[in-house]
Amino acid sequence: MKQILLFLFIAITTKCYSQNLDTVSVNLTLKSGDWAYIAGSIQPTDSFMMVYYRRIRDTIRLANPSNYTTNVRVNALPGSLVYNIYRLVKNQPETVYTQIGTNISTQIKAITNTTLQNFITAYDNAAIDEYIYRRTLGKHIVMDN
Repeated sequence: MKQILLFLFIAITTKCYSQNLDTVSVNLTLKSGDWAYIAGSIQPTDSFMMVYYRRIRDTIRLANPSNYTTNVRVNALPGSLVYNIYRLVKNQPETVYTQIGTNISTQIKAITNTTLQNFITAYDNAAIDEYIYRRTLGKHIVMDN
């Protein structure tokens, strides 16, 4: 029994470490207006984030878009940054989210990286679970009192 538990522990630990978002590198193409919104929303707090923040900034400057609808591609972004961008967009209030539109989240979901998609799916499922939890809690408050 101990051997089985040890095997399961090692298998689960290996699976968790194999899904490190920092090892994932993705390319992302968004409209320059979306990149401007992201650059205005990101607060780089460490040198790791500053490197990619500068890469986004420099890529947009190099593209020199004439308007906010020009597509700009930024290469080799770490999965953790792309995941944080996805969370940033999804956590906006309804009024801001309607102004942003779904271009950013749609483009991120279109990336065919299994590790990144696993994290995004887990995030989306957690939001659905939170809604169901609060709805059930509200039902019990309304119906049981």
